[in-house]
Amino acid sequence: MVKVRKSSAYKTGFQILLAFQLTQHSRDENLMRSLVEYMGCGNIYKDKETFHFRVETFLDNNEKIIPFFNKYFIVGVKAQDFKD
Repeated sequence: MVKVRKSSAYKTGFQILLAFQLTQHSRDENLMRSLVEYMGCGNIYKDKETFHFRVETFLDNNEKIIPFFNKYFIVGVKAQDFKD
């Protein structure tokens, strides 16, 4: 996903972030926490009955997340999203 945040640190007044997020039901909390350890990046956020594994730094997305999906191909409708 692409996130846009207001930020006075940038001339435009906005910061643009590339973020990867995976969401699962709260029953999969252990799985979600293991992703942080396995990938060596990201954070876990809880939202009602779901957990989100989110990677927001460009470096981690570029050096860890994207190469992971280049090695282990996505199948189904999400494959086109990744290609885009």
